[in-house]
Amino acid sequence: MAVGRFAAFLFWGELPFWPESHEWPTDDANQPTRFVAQFYFGDSRCIFDDLPGDLFVIFGKPAGHSSESLQYHWVQTSDEAPINAKDMPRVENEFLPRYVVLHRTFDFVNVQRVFDRYKASFQLPQIEGTKIGGVPSWIQEQPEELSGQFLCALGSILPKTGQPYPYVNHAEPIGFSEGHDRRLMTWGDAGSVYLYLQADGSVRALEQSY
Repeated sequence: MAVGRFAAFLFWGELPFWPESHEWPTDDANQPTRFVAQFYFGDSRCIFDDLPGDLFVIFGKPAGHSSESLQYHWVQTSDEAPINAKDMPRVENEFLPRYVVLHRTFDFVNVQRVFDRYKASFQLPQIEGTKIGGVPSWIQEQPEELSGQFLCALGSILPKTGQPYPYVNHAEPIGFSEGHDRRLMTWGDAGSVYLYLQADGSVRALEQSY
């Protein structure tokens, strides 16, 4: 069993905690990247020995939902005030904002044998998505070569269509025919990105989907 946490402080595609003195990240074409998400590790220090900062901020290129385009930056909350919304670059096809709350949980590892007694046990529901620490919940087989410390996983968000309250703050049903899907954050086929902190301070991303 390993202690884990779901993400404590995460925004999808809205205003990040980005110090106003920092240059906004750009891509290879010198175009502003899109803010994707941020993880706040201040409430999760008990499950990490040491980290380069309090906030882990993720940016990506305007087009495509691929982990290959992601950029990673560490920020201290003790830094100067963050930028205002008016100072944030406008990027096409911005994601809908998403928020999560802190929820502490536990990971139970090596329990597959418990479920092997059931027919089609792979269809049993499992929690797989955005989280901080613990152990990753792999969608496919665990990669043979893993290095570094598991930081967090950034999962896809696919709300139920045609049902009321697809989000707690949105009463009306939604449908992909309305173009709503273009503003969702998904990785491949409803997958996840698993982020590992390397010994040199860099971050390695591994992506899996269904």
